[in-house]
Amino acid sequence: HVDDVVRGFLAAMDGPSASGVYNIGSGVGTTINDVYKKISSTLGFDIPPNHEIAAQGELRYSIANIDKARSRLGYEPQHRFDQSIVNVIREITENKQ
Repeated sequence: HVDDVVRGFLAAMDGPSASGVYNIGSGVGTTINDVYKKISSTLGFDIPPNHEIAAQGELRYSIANIDKARSRLGYEPQHRFDQSIVNVIREITENKQ
């Protein structure tokens, strides 16, 4: 969530032990299937996903290890994907013109 990223950036800029490189993220893996399921259930449709063969070199897994940001910056994500995506979808659908 952008609020978490901003909070992480500010902690890295202002913290006493902020020099270095930090991963800022949720620290929780979310698959494309998880994203699809959450969006489709929120929108109320039941269309099976179309799975394709992965492209050569495509990453299967990528999860930010945020341990260093937690320990040195006091960073802790406040937003979860499953709730944040519902809020984004609600905002888009309610403000559609």
